[in-house]
Amino acid sequence: MKKWLRKKRKKEIDVPNFVKGDFRELTDPLNNPQRGWYQIFTFDVQEAFDVELWRRILNERAEDACVLLRMDLGAYRECDLENDSLWRIDEILRFFAEQKKDIILRFAYDFEGKGWEKEPNRFSRIEKHVEQLLPVIQKNCQSIYIWQGILLGSWGEMHSSKFLSTDSIRCLETKLESITSLYRAVRKPVFWRMLYSREDFENEVEFNMVGIYDDAILGSDTDLGTYGEGKSENWEESWKTQEELEFLDDLGKYVPIGGEMVHPIHPLTYTLQETVERLGKMHISYLNREYDRKVLENWKALRWDGNDIWKGMNGWDYIDRHMGYRFVIRDISVTEVAQEEIHIRLEISNVGFSVIYAETELILEYENGEGKKEQDMIIFDMRRLHSTSSIKISHLYKKRKGKYFLSMYRKWDKKRIFFANKADAEGRVLLGEIT
Repeated sequence: MKKWLRKKRKKEIDVPNFVKGDFRELTDPLNNPQRGWYQIFTFDVQEAFDVELWRRILNERAEDACVLLRMDLGAYRECDLENDSLWRIDEILRFFAEQKKDIILRFAYDFEGKGWEKEPNRFSRIEKHVEQLLPVIQKNCQSIYIWQGILLGSWGEMHSSKFLSTDSIRCLETKLESITSLYRAVRKPVFWRMLYSREDFENEVEFNMVGIYDDAILGSDTDLGTYGEGKSENWEESWKTQEELEFLDDLGKYVPIGGEMVHPIHPLTYTLQETVERLGKMHISYLNREYDRKVLENWKALRWDGNDIWKGMNGWDYIDRHMGYRFVIRDISVTEVAQEEIHIRLEISNVGFSVIYAETELILEYENGEGKKEQDMIIFDMRRLHSTSSIKISHLYKKRKGKYFLSMYRKWDKKRIFFANKADAEGRVLLGEIT
């Protein structure tokens, strides 16, 4: 077999009349799904939902691909959810899906910092609410990017709650696991480890679908208690910050991690380089656009001083461009395999903080000057292209004169995913032309 492969390669010669496209990396913002900034909208599920009002609101604030929808269940702390409220939740989710938003979803009994006081007195009530919500979530699961938390604690952030034991967290997560395509997220890495064993992490982490939302990023050395302060070898205890960051570095290759920044309580100063290294280590894919404004405004005053195409860009824009995934086509080679067949080899890099978590379709598009157009699927899972790495993709295609383009789409809704390369009006990148 190996001799045959060597012989096959020797037969391949460069196509002499192939002209490459322009693969210079761009620094433009890319409006790609499941990444970037989000805004928060809070709803009391007992109140009517005004579709026209919310359509106007989103028209004025339409720049972000993601939204965080917070659903207030406080009125039901002592009773089951009513059908009207379940229908209203469904209505809200369908509306934001129609507006092409990727939904980060959080249910809670408190949005005032009174979680202990306002959540139900009986855990069985919370269990029942999750069971009631599951059919609505299942119906809308494709447009829901992440379900954050498990209804517990102040602001649904899994603190200040009576029910944060390992058994309680596992019980609620087990119910959510029934929606196999839904990403979930817990507040701390230690909560993740309460759900899954060390063996799960080492052998099955890519199938567990549970990420982290850190709503106190850089608020202190430990992200305000998100991480521990002392050394621990216990799997179900918080670890020191550096150890937790190593844990997130592995976890973020398979599940989304995001949250919001917090201005430090004590005078801590992070350079832009240090901030970027931290966000990259965490594989941050989404952040709150509004919080904390002190931190975000400070980013705008900082400048990237790396010796690259980003030199001189302010910190806000630099982090905006790198949240989540960011794909760049680096190079192409086209060789002739047979008289009527060519071998296309693409080199693509991911310069973002994280991978892409959605299943995608990579499409080779061909057209000639006489109106003939064709498309061919390139078989490759882009979720394998990790942050700050490159990969080479091979594809065989018919040899003919004309232009070759590359397009990418999210599989479930065909939403285009843009590359950080020069593209035409449709968003296609010109790979080159056989003249």
